Amino acid sequence: VPAEQAMQMVSNMHIIPANPQIAKEIKKVKRGDLVRLKGELVEVKDQDLVWTSSLTPTDTGDGACEVFRVSSIQWIEKVKS
Repeated sequence: VPAEQAMQMVSNMHIIPANPQIAKEIKKVKRGDLVRLKGELVEVKDQDLVWTSSLTPTDTGDGACEVFRVSSIQWIEKVKS
């Protein structure tokens, strides 16, 4: 896979749960689990705080990490304990 294409296939995501139930489910995710997260890329602005996010999943480099507000989580496969 060419380096540019590989960089577009990975991302650095900061996850914000949409509600307390989603937060509980996210905490259950373990390394190796396969889950489907649905939500939207967001920017956080609150008084003096601005958490800038990339608003597209295909950019790369500085400033390319995403802040992702998760509205649903679907378990596809759990790692065997």
